[in-house]
Amino acid sequence: MGTNVSKLTVRDVTARGVVVPLGRPVATRVGMFAEWPLLLVDLTTEEGITGRGYLAPYLPRALRYLALAVRDLGERLAGGPVAPVQGSDAARRSLTLLGNSGLASMAVAGVDMACWDALAKALGVPLAVLLAFIAMRLFGVDANVVAL
Repeated sequence: MGTNVSKLTVRDVTARGVVVPLGRPVATRVGMFAEWPLLLVDLTTEEGITGRGYLAPYLPRALRYLALAVRDLGERLAGGPVAPVQGSDAARRSLTLLGNSGLASMAVAGVDMACWDALAKALGVPLAVLLAFIAMRLFGVDANVVAL
């Protein structure tokens, strides 16, 4: 728990596409998938912490477009605080002309995941613990109830 999370600053956001072979093909209504595309999102802070997220756009050809949107969001966030809620709202507003669904929404989600991961790393706790704590605070759940 060494880094002051209120001072975390976004340095950059990178995105790289990979296509992962599956041990067993996935059968869907539209076909069989023997491999699965993933977009790996890294948000690096000026303080040296890297938050990670990933997206699965179903189609390998979508990786290039999704990566461009993620990188564009990263350019807009660079120099600002790592603030998932405010950052997510700002990212959505910046993509308003593209719409708030489909690839635009996926790009926002990938950067949002990486922001939350960076905060958890800065606090020295697993991401699941951070999100559970926030949910308990938002919904007024007692920690003793969660332990049951």
